[in-house]
Amino acid sequence: MAKTAVLCGGSGSSKFARGFYAVAESDAVFIANAGDNFWYNGLYVCPDVDILLYSLSGSLDVSKGWGVDSDTFNVRGTTSQFQGFPSWFSLGDRDLALSLRRTELIQGGWRLSSITSAFSSIFGIRDVVIPSTDDRLETFLQTNLGQLHLQEFWVKNKGSLKVQNVHYSGLNEASPNPRFAENVESKVILCPANPITSILPIISLKGINEKLKRARVAAVSPFIGTSPISGPAGRIMEALKLETSSAGVASLYSNFLDILVVDSSDDREIIRRIMDEGMECLVTKTIVKSSEDEISLAREIVGIL
Repeated sequence: MAKTAVLCGGSGSSKFARGFYAVAESDAVFIANAGDNFWYNGLYVCPDVDILLYSLSGSLDVSKGWGVDSDTFNVRGTTSQFQGFPSWFSLGDRDLALSLRRTELIQGGWRLSSITSAFSSIFGIRDVVIPSTDDRLETFLQTNLGQLHLQEFWVKNKGSLKVQNVHYSGLNEASPNPRFAENVESKVILCPANPITSILPIISLKGINEKLKRARVAAVSPFIGTSPISGPAGRIMEALKLETSSAGVASLYSNFLDILVVDSSDDREIIRRIMDEGMECLVTKTIVKSSEDEISLAREIVGIL
């Protein structure tokens, strides 16, 4: 029987994933965006996969939204002294150890999903974190400085560049992870995340959109009014001529979305427009600040699916 598929980006999705993990128990799998994956200083780094592992295991540095709580940065501090050695992407020592082991296994022929399953066991969590694909898939942004990997745009250049277009390199050749494909048949939840760089790389994989049309799908909006709750979603959507609001998110997902979850402080006119288009709208508190908030929201969403 298909489980509830919870589609996740990185920092913006982690707290919501924790709530669903606690509430759905064995009835949920968590699909991690693979478009953020990239090679850095010879290491294969999977930021969104790792954030999920850290979050579900209770080891996430919640103050940053990424990395391991109380991690040290001795390696980064040393390598930053080497002339010409890139140090713009910050990996703590324990975070670095995970990427070192992953790289070794990848080079030994392991698939990313098998590695992630092994890591789940190490972190003491259920085997429910699934990379959206085991194949190469990377998100690139066309900017005023040329084409850059998402990590270069967001981390190295602090999201300051003008975005002209977005490209998912490898998408035509990539196949969805089989465990992802088999669990997107019934109930699907899209965590709040950047629609363009976190969710579209997942749902654009071969055959997934058609499966979503047959499932019951709920999404939590990452916007309140015309502003994203966090990250560069607004500027990227604006660059692609998409409305930067919950209504814009509803339009982007309109061919499969059944329910949009919006914050109770969102603009009433925007909410009315969404409902006038025939879409269900759950208006509730989506700004979560505690584990109680995480669980309460997860229960509410699971209840309407």
